[in-house]
Amino acid sequence: MKKSDLYWLAGLLEGEGSFSKLDSPGVRISMTDQDVVVRASKLMGNSKIYRRCANPLWQATWTTYVYGDRAIEIMKLIFPIMGERRSARIREILDWARARPRGRRVLNDDDVATIRLRYSDGQVSQRKLAKEYHVGQNTISKVVNHKGRCYA
Repeated sequence: MKKSDLYWLAGLLEGEGSFSKLDSPGVRISMTDQDVVVRASKLMGNSKIYRRCANPLWQATWTTYVYGDRAIEIMKLIFPIMGERRSARIREILDWARARPRGRRVLNDDDVATIRLRYSDGQVSQRKLAKEYHVGQNTISKVVNHKGRCYA
């Protein structure tokens, strides 16, 4: 990536971007300027672009995002030129990414039964269960809702 593109992307992310750590690290841009989102998408590795128009009276919103290793790469590239608040958030996510378990966790039958019981009793949220069992929240949702081929 050219230095001018890096600075352009960092400036855009400073003002319009968000950095997350749900199931994996993520970088997201959402705004009404389609051309800007398209350029950001190309710089972030041709990430998909989504159009959303919740109300016909409003302008469409364009969103692009990357997750996982690509998001980590982008965060490391822009970290030195970001403001104090965004740098702190990026540092938090990068530290979390280094410490998290790698690879997919396979839930056994006992795990599934325990997850369903704890969730149905209202003991714990799906997000907390996902963190505890080192799986995505989507996996926990499938377990508690008896969806998917393995959790029927």
